Amino acid sequence: MIGAQASQEQQDKILGCIATGREEGAQILTGGEARQEVGQGFY
Repeated sequence: MIGAQASQEQQDKILGCIATGREEGAQILTGGEARQEVGQGFY
């Protein structure tokens, strides 16, 4: 889970950082993906 973002570009950047962390062995403790159930917006 990530908080609300101002734009798709910002959300993509954050999700990319999370993906890099996973690839490098980081343990994701909660969420780590965009939330689809909240409707429009970048959550």
